[in-house]
Amino acid sequence: MNLKISIVIPTYNNDFMINRILKSLSTTTLPKSVTEIIVVENGPRLNVENTCKNFQQQLPLKYIYTEQGSLSNARNLGIKNSTNGIIIFFDNDMLFEKNTLSEYDKVIQQYGDQCFYGGPVLADYEEKPPEWLRDFLPWSASGHSLGDEIISIDKALFLGGNHAFSRKLLEEFDGYDDMCATGEEGMMGEERRLQEKALRAGYQGIYVPGAVAHHWILKDRCSQDWTIHRKYRAGLTIAVTIKNSLPAKPCLLFGIPCYIVKDYYVSLFNYNLSIFLLNSKQQVFSKKFKLAYLKGIIAGFKSL
Repeated sequence: MNLKISIVIPTYNNDFMINRILKSLSTTTLPKSVTEIIVVENGPRLNVENTCKNFQQQLPLKYIYTEQGSLSNARNLGIKNSTNGIIIFFDNDMLFEKNTLSEYDKVIQQYGDQCFYGGPVLADYEEKPPEWLRDFLPWSASGHSLGDEIISIDKALFLGGNHAFSRKLLEEFDGYDDMCATGEEGMMGEERRLQEKALRAGYQGIYVPGAVAHHWILKDRCSQDWTIHRKYRAGLTIAVTIKNSLPAKPCLLFGIPCYIVKDYYVSLFNYNLSIFLLNSKQQVFSKKFKLAYLKGIIAGFKSL
């Protein structure tokens, strides 16, 4: 095949990371199929446009700005302004190995536009979190790999920071939904939901082991407070799915499913009990972790 590839990089309220990722891309092997790299700055306008100009001799860059701070909107603007049949999406805090793009290209040319793609995301910590805390971190902050072989997947397993869709697929599903993050707030998982739609429609997911991205994780992005807030946002996100799957006449208390309210108060009791009993830090945190998830679900129902 001879599929052309675009890269879209959304960036929100950060110009340091854009300099870092573009510098990394400039040192990779850039396949001829990659004809454009689109940086979409959303939210506060910083120095991103000038940073892009600094790399225009090394990279086929386009810069777009939108005042609306929204990850999905930024990605969808990137799609709208791209010209190629395959679009790779990277978060702005990634670094790459020399062959990351060429490995993507090799597999994409082999499998074509009836598939979507993703590669490993490896954690690159500013400061390593405690080992016990890593069990509670999301894949994006603990690292995620499906091994060393090209494989087909039947679940939504690719992370938002390193994945690719065909234009045909993106147009079929109108891009990314608007239940998305703005910075560190709001709901999450729009790329997972799009993968699930694609799988149900018969598209195939292909894991590209050589398309490695290293995720730079600041120490405050894997702290205990951040991890709790992230779990809260996971609850906020899943509330939509729970609401859509409720029976016709559910048991509700103040608009919240009764079983969620029950689980919340049981978890609250267990959390306070663990503090009273002077349980270990990890035991107390695990109770707080679950409680944060239920708080997010309740907040999600209140906002729907």
